[in-house]
Formats: sequence, structure tokens, C-alpha cells
Amino acid sequence: MGIDQEYRISLADDYVFKHCMEDVEILKPVLEKLWEKEIREIVEVKKQYHIQPAKDHKSISCDIYARDDRGNIYVVEMQKRPHKGLLERAEFYQGVTIYDQCDLDSALEYSDHPRCYVVFLCCFDVAKIYPTLDFPEFTRVKGCIYGEETKRFCNICNYALIEDKKLQELFKFILNSDTNLHASWYVVQLLQRKVRQMKGEDGMLEVLELNEDMINVIRAEGKFEGEKNGFEKGISLTNASIIMRMIQDQMNLSTIAKYVGLSVPEVEQIIHSVESRQ
Repeated sequence: MGIDQEYRISLADDYVFKHCMEDVEILKPVLEKLWEKEIREIVEVKKQYHIQPAKDHKSISCDIYARDDRGNIYVVEMQKRPHKGLLERAEFYQGVTIYDQCDLDSALEYSDHPRCYVVFLCCFDVAKIYPTLDFPEFTRVKGCIYGEETKRFCNICNYALIEDKKLQELFKFILNSDTNLHASWYVVQLLQRKVRQMKGEDGMLEVLELNEDMINVIRAEGKFEGEKNGFEKGISLTNASIIMRMIQDQMNLSTIAKYVGLSVPEVEQIIHSVESRQ
């Protein structure tokens, strides 16, 4: 069965997003639009980039990780489901990535340390998950883009509120990647071409599924929690992480059950338990 018959290809899907955004020709202008600044050169791009500063440290996994020629770091995350810890997660990503970069170059002066820019592209109303924040001070485009100098959270569903037509076109295409939209920005045209290629290649199925490396990253995070909180709890947290990530990518329950070695009712129970805590 062809991939376009089994899946609705969407840039909002985690692995489709990573596959398309790792292209520097696409990523650089997207970053410049999101951060409203010129970037001279992107020298490194990694998708699903795993960073663990030390063996006993909590790790992070970035959808898209990039560095420019000045050493600055850019992390881009696609977020389909609301999560009340996004702000704290962004701060944690910044701390770990900067530490990692400084650790690679111990001769760095304080004034030369890299800056880390983190943006979450969200398919939900960001303001509703931060009721205690003073959003008038945090708002860049009311109802759509919130953030400060190095952290941003975008509700891409409200793309019509953005005055910048290129950014508006990008957000609209992320949400409607399987339809033939007219695109005037060359970046969106490049994305359309990539999506068409994916629809025509059965081999691209692996992009839409959790591969072995991705599962190992999640299991490593669960192992860390298990060592802290007990083996059984670590296994439960690992399974929950894998299941919710696969649900986010619209995989069916029988496929998920096969991956984690549980029955479908057990998978359903974990999903219900996680969603009830959110």
C-alpha cells in the first residue's frame, strides 16, 4: 500500500517536519523569519539531536538543532499537543545546549558563549496553558506568537493574525500540507516539493515511524528516571513517552502495542492515564 493511502502527510507530524526542515535552504530563511534577524550562515543542522551532558544527567532530544557561524544555537520543536511545561522545557533546552557547546570548547570566554534560540511551533492556543504569565508583556502577535528575545511559542493555527505574509504562508502550509495551496514564497514551494516526493516514495514510511535510534533515546530517558525513582516506574515512564509520541504522529493502537510489547487495552489505559494528568 502506498504511503499516501495509509497516512495523511502533514508537516505538523513530527518526523515529516524533521525530514523537511533539516534542509539548510529551507531552515535558514525560516529561522530568519521566526527570529526577525539575519543569519549569516548555518554551519550545522541535526534532526532528532540527542544531548546528554553526562552519564547521570537528564538528556534532551531536539527536533531540529542548528548552529550558525557565530556559534549560536537554534532549536525548533513541533508541538501538536498542549503541554504545561513548555516554558520550563525551553529554558532547560537552552541550559543543556549552551553547556554542551561550552564543554566542547573550554577556552570560551564568558562574553563569547553561544546564545540558544528555542521556538515551539504549536497547534493549540499557547496562552491558555500559561494563565499565570503576564501575556501582554510576553505577546509579539496577539493570539499567535508569544515570547522574548531567545524563546518563542507560536500558535500556528492562528496564522491569519500574522501580518508577515511569508510567515503566514508557512504556518498555513504546515497545517495543510496535503492540499494544493498556492505558494508565493520560494521556501514554501520547496516544502511542497519535498512533501510531494514523500507521497511518492514508499520507502519514506520510516520517516513517519519511530526508528530504532529514536526509541533508544526515549528508553535512555526512561532508564534515567528509573534509576532515580525505581526500575518499574522507569519502565512505565518509558512506555508512556513512546506511546504518546507515536499517538502524536497518528499511529494506530495496534502498531503502538507491537512496538512497546503491550496489549491494545494496556496502551489505551496508559493514554488515558497520561491525558488525565495534562
